[in-house]
Amino acid sequence: LAMSGDSVTGPHIVMHYDKRVMNSAEYFVDWNDVPYVSIGEEYWNPGVSDLFNVRGKQVALSGSFSLGMVSRTIVYLFNKEMCKNYYGDLSGIYKLVENNEWTIDKLYELSYGVVENPDSLWDDTDQFGISSSYKELYTVLLVGSDVRMLEKDEEGIPFFSLPGDSYAIEKMQKILQLCQDNDVHYTTSADVHAPDPKKSFENGRTLFAVRALFDIPGVREIMEQEFGILPSPKYNSEQKEFRNIAWGGEVACMMITVKEEDRENVGILMEALSFDSQQKLIPIYKDKLLKTRFASDEDSRAMLDLIFNTTVSELGVNVFEDIVSVPIIQAIYMPKKDVISSTLEGMVSVYNEIDKVLQKIK
Repeated sequence: LAMSGDSVTGPHIVMHYDKRVMNSAEYFVDWNDVPYVSIGEEYWNPGVSDLFNVRGKQVALSGSFSLGMVSRTIVYLFNKEMCKNYYGDLSGIYKLVENNEWTIDKLYELSYGVVENPDSLWDDTDQFGISSSYKELYTVLLVGSDVRMLEKDEEGIPFFSLPGDSYAIEKMQKILQLCQDNDVHYTTSADVHAPDPKKSFENGRTLFAVRALFDIPGVREIMEQEFGILPSPKYNSEQKEFRNIAWGGEVACMMITVKEEDRENVGILMEALSFDSQQKLIPIYKDKLLKTRFASDEDSRAMLDLIFNTTVSELGVNVFEDIVSVPIIQAIYMPKKDVISSTLEGMVSVYNEIDKVLQKIK
């Protein structure tokens, strides 16, 4: 429709999958040119929306009117019964968060402590530490450890900052060391996107599960044992904030086929919808649904408040996942090989893909 110039039958707003937006950037209106839309206000989720501002053009916005991104925030669920059997009082695991001790080291320590494989043949009868797809496990570990893969320069142009960031590479090395020489995370698939085998967490055979908020109702429906909720762990106790990534959701784009005279009305409606949703929809989702129906204790409810206050998004994941975060996981963490330097040096496609985006956004 955008290519044909059809403004009669075409949509005004398209809810686009975040990592696909830049592939079609030339067909979307700059939200800066839409009247009444207050970009930067809390209800436009500036932490996400800023990712889609390139060279000053606001290609997409993430508004509170949609739970598409909010519900994709990734958290850690833990099996309460297993935790109590192995580590005693459940309050101890929540105190790790309160005492700034919930780190990637502690995650692997607790996870390794529950692994059981009596016959040394891994199958669906054994017990594991972490349940997750490769993609979600390592994306969450990297982002939670404050590894920034892409950043933007003063002109708003993305650049591949990771190869020159020695501290980020040190963190990547530490995460690799934690996952080597153990079977804390077990899977039977070579697919980076594949979830854990046969819902091992839901069936009570895994201590931790890496899940999105929108997965929680489904876990509650299937799982007989109680589970608690935790944020993504920090890299170490010196890290100031927890970082819980939200990605894989939808963002709002306006088609260039929308007539100029219609953009003002669309702007009024979108601004009102996003503002009102921030006041009503988000509290209902967090306080009425997640906290009341699916969080089974007061500590988990407190964790949800913390998670909502420390949710982040990243250029190398939300926007450029296919060329940045996923290739890193496939080359380094899935085979558990120490090829970090050579992998980063060989990722020339990142520069090429960024150039393609810049050609679309003059």
